[in-house]
Amino acid sequence: MGGYVALELYRRAPELFRALALCATKATPDTEEAKATREAFAVNAVAKGLGWVAEEFTPKLLRPHADPAVHAKVRDLIRSGTAEGVAAAQRGMARRTDSVPTLARIVCPTAVIFGEEDQLIPFAEAQRMGQTVKGARMMRIPGAGHLVNLENAPAFNTALSTFFAALQP
Repeated sequence: MGGYVALELYRRAPELFRALALCATKATPDTEEAKATREAFAVNAVAKGLGWVAEEFTPKLLRPHADPAVHAKVRDLIRSGTAEGVAAAQRGMARRTDSVPTLARIVCPTAVIFGEEDQLIPFAEAQRMGQTVKGARMMRIPGAGHLVNLENAPAFNTALSTFFAALQP
């Protein structure tokens, strides 16, 4: 959800940004169908609990055939939250503003980082962002789904550090 927050903050206060990394995110708003799916997930999260959320959502966050240790870590992270928090997050994401118009206004150096096996954000979404933000740098993380920083931390960290190191002081 960090990308959604970053895009909203850029929309409101672009002068705060020297650079921007959009990681495993998208700019398009939810469709009515996606909003309904999020609402149903929110209701189920509260009714069925975090165990259900962890089992239902973890496979979607990770690449197919994810490392079992990463799978277990993500399940544990989900279970450490609250069902009400999961529901609120789903509802908040459903209400987010369309950030596609914001992309064309971004003038700072921008990296679009995406997992090559992301099941939640299709490559076309990342590609659209990379093509819309003038001069954006597309950075594909191999062997990673939506949680690129957990599934391929070395490649993700290298991508970020390389991007930020190249910025002029």
